Amino acid sequence: MPLVRPQQLKSMRLVPYTNTFSWQCFHFDKQSNNIVFENLTNLSLESRHYGIRVPDDTPILLENELNISFPNLRHLSLICVNITPDIIQLFAASPLTTVVFEGLLENALHLQVLNLNRLSMLKVSTWFGCTISDEKFCTESNALFQSVECAVVVFSVDIDDMAINATDVYWPCLTHLELCSEYIEDLALDLVPRVPNLVYLRVRAFKAGKDETEQSAQEYFECLRQKYSQPSQSNITNVVLSFANGRPKSFDDLATDLFVHYLPKLRNIKLDNAV
Repeated sequence: MPLVRPQQLKSMRLVPYTNTFSWQCFHFDKQSNNIVFENLTNLSLESRHYGIRVPDDTPILLENELNISFPNLRHLSLICVNITPDIIQLFAASPLTTVVFEGLLENALHLQVLNLNRLSMLKVSTWFGCTISDEKFCTESNALFQSVECAVVVFSVDIDDMAINATDVYWPCLTHLELCSEYIEDLALDLVPRVPNLVYLRVRAFKAGKDETEQSAQEYFECLRQKYSQPSQSNITNVVLSFANGRPKSFDDLATDLFVHYLPKLRNIKLDNAV
C-alpha cells in the first residue's frame, strides 16, 4: 500500500483501529522523522465498533521516533477515542479555533493541555454514562468549565444514575447546556444559578410526565412554582424541553409558564417528545 503524503491533505477523518493503525502509513522525512500535516485544517479522530460510535479503552499509540505536527489545524474532533496527554500534546501548538470532544468526562480533562482560551468554540459531550463518582464528576467538570474563555462552550451530558447537588457544581464558562436522563430534578432549574453565562438550555427527560395525571401534573408544577417563585437573573434566551410521549395535555403549558416566569430573558421555548 503506498504511503499517504500528509502535505496533500486539507481535511482528514481518521478511524485508527488500535490493533492495526500506525502513523508510519504517512510519508515522512527519513532523516528528521518529521510528519508535517502542513495544509491540514480539519481533523476528526473517531472510534467505531461495527459502525457504531463507542468509547475505546485502548489509546492511540505514538511511535517514539516520529515527530508529528499540525501547524495549520483549525478544527479538531475527538469522537470516542481514548486520548492521552501525549496525543493531545500533538495539537498544543496548532492554531485551533474549534474543538469537539465526545466520550468519557475523565478523558476530556486532557483537553486542558490545549490553550482553550484561544478557541471560538469548545463542545464536550459525554453520552456514555460516567465511570466516576458523583463527587468526582462535580469536581472534574468544575475544573474543566471554570477557566475557559472562548465564545461558545457546550456541555452535553447524560446524568442517569447520578445525584448532582446544584451547590456542588459551578460552570461559569458554559454558554450551552444539554442534560439527558429519565428524570431531571426540577427540570434543571436548580442548576440555572450555577451557570451564569448560559444562553441555551436543553432538557431531555425521557420519563417526565409519563405517569402523571392532569391533577398530579398540576400539583407537581405548583410545587416548582413555589420553589422558583422569584425570577432568576439568568441570561438564557433559548430552551428546548423533551418529555415522555403520552404526558398529560396540560404538562407542556405548565412547563412553559414555569420557564417563562423563571427566565425573564427567554425568547424561544420548544417542547417535543423525548426519543
